[in-house]
Amino acid sequence: ANSQTVAIRMPSNPLALNLIKASGKAIAAPSANRFGYTSPTTALHVKEQLGERIDAILDGGACTVGIESTVLSLCTEVPTILRPGKIGLKELEPLLGEVKVSKQVGPTDTNLESPGLLESHYAPTTPLYLVDDVALYKDQSDVGVLLFEKQRVPFKGPVVYVSEKEDAEEAASRLYWAIRHLDSMNLRCMVGSLLPEEGIGVAINNRLRKASAKH
Repeated sequence: ANSQTVAIRMPSNPLALNLIKASGKAIAAPSANRFGYTSPTTALHVKEQLGERIDAILDGGACTVGIESTVLSLCTEVPTILRPGKIGLKELEPLLGEVKVSKQVGPTDTNLESPGLLESHYAPTTPLYLVDDVALYKDQSDVGVLLFEKQRVPFKGPVVYVSEKEDAEEAASRLYWAIRHLDSMNLRCMVGSLLPEEGIGVAINNRLRKASAKH
């Protein structure tokens, strides 16, 4: 991509590992989704987005983590997280010492060091808004609600829990499925709230902000 660097990743999925082994070489490939749109976490998601654009799909099961991987640059004096994922500062600093997080790039910046750096990314077709109190939308039947914790108020619109037990890792694994589910319901919009800014919640919030950036 006309960059001076390359990121190397080794997957843990057995089917992906067998594909690499069978090829006898490293595999360079784009993500299995249209640029800027919500990432797939199942083979069905890939089929829905790419359809006849591709010849075949190898179904290795649903993604276990759910959100995209951490991208770490070792080309700077201080190791820098370009894209947050499951592996964060807490896991990296005992191994590397100081680690910093890259700032978000501007909307007109085309010289990107890593995927997922654009201000707007992972976006659904239905507008997504981040709000402080989703209960304010309880009487609006055309508004979908993403929830991270049990709500006692009844909602007239569709509700999807990314986690009913406030488990951030479960929320990460279900986030894109939940967004896609609401996005398929022809709603006026969907609303959600940010998670606590800690652990994998940092990466989830990063995806939520980018998915809602256009609105």
